[in-house]
Amino acid sequence: MSDKRSLSGQTAERIRDDILAGRFVPGERLRLDRLSELYNVGSTPLREALASLAASADLVRAESQRGFYVAPISAADLIDLVKTRVWLDKIMLRASLRLGGNAWEGEIAGAAHRLARVEASHPNALDDRAAWEVEHRAFHRALVSAAGSRRMLEYHDSLYSLSDRYRRLKAVFGGPRPRSTAEHRAMADAALNRDTKTIETLIENHFVGTAEAVLSNITENSQELIVKLRADIAAGWE
Repeated sequence: MSDKRSLSGQTAERIRDDILAGRFVPGERLRLDRLSELYNVGSTPLREALASLAASADLVRAESQRGFYVAPISAADLIDLVKTRVWLDKIMLRASLRLGGNAWEGEIAGAAHRLARVEASHPNALDDRAAWEVEHRAFHRALVSAAGSRRMLEYHDSLYSLSDRYRRLKAVFGGPRPRSTAEHRAMADAALNRDTKTIETLIENHFVGTAEAVLSNITENSQELIVKLRADIAAGWE
């Protein structure tokens, strides 16, 4: 039984990674026969993997007549996601800046250094994107890791993955993501200096900036939506 669960868990992770990487198109039906051949697994662990993703990750949807399919993307979903993520990160950042000690500071400094090193090693379009993805996730998690709430950290990780899907679309629409060393360095410095106001501004601009780049390619009124998004963030936060 444990081997079976392990196989379904591994399969779920592979499907999740492929959805985030854009190998499956939003709205695409996830046919069991195709997936079984692609991942070399049977129908039972495959169904378990898809059911798990549909229940927890919001990357897969299930319909009785249609089976499983990749969750669609939309401007409304992205805006809601960014708004929620900004609010959560600000709460967790305030707590981390207040509660974080030497170990937390070391974690941030190390994560920022590793991320900058990956970016410096591959200045042309982040050739080693897989390594960058790992370090980018680790950096953003380090910033909020001292908040003192396991549930908030789990929710933070979930929102990161959902945002990651849209962020990767930025590269699809407008070419590879430019280097962002200075942007992340500023966030690290603000955190280490316990500068709450600055890091809140930086993190909001960081998330909204990516949303703006994606929205400009999927809707005609992107600027209006960004203005409203910032207004909603401010109204709900203050």
